[in-house]
Amino acid sequence: MKGAYKARSPPEKIVGKVQAADSPNFNMHGHTMLWKELDAKNPAKGYRCQGDN
Repeated sequence: MKGAYKARSPPEKIVGKVQAADSPNFNMHGHTMLWKELDAKNPAKGYRCQGDN
């Protein structure tokens, strides 16, 4: 049996949540720049869902 997966959050959903949390100027470009700056695809950082390739 494989390990449990974290709930997935597509970028559009994340952008919507950030905009609703009083940052209406946050957009998809901002999301992309943020994950690149944080090196969020690095598994050691713990941001990615398990099972993402």
